[in-house]
Amino acid sequence: VWTNWDDYVLKQFDSIPVFKGTPNGPFKLHHQLELPEKGTILTKTSCAGYCIECDLENYILPLLKPNVFLESCASGTTYKVAGNDLEIVTYDSHRAKKGVILFRDPLEIVVSRFND
Repeated sequence: VWTNWDDYVLKQFDSIPVFKGTPNGPFKLHHQLELPEKGTILTKTSCAGYCIECDLENYILPLLKPNVFLESCASGTTYKVAGNDLEIVTYDSHRAKKGVILFRDPLEIVVSRFND
């Protein structure tokens, strides 16, 4: 599994893009795994609808407009240890060829907010 949100990884390493020439991600989630040379990868992203401090309009807007939603799926963060630098990045959303959507029990989501 790979991630768009490299600050999810313990901030011990610089972000490592999965593929050469793609500095904006996705990034390695597990640094001990080898990078793929080609093929399909599963990338963890929240796309849109995951914002704690947003007003309702900014929370719902990406869910109503397909192009905004797709762009949010291809956005994330990159991290550099030197300077403790976290930067928001976006890559070409048309690189994604397939998608998997997972739904969670709403009660589980509420509980997870208190556990995280």
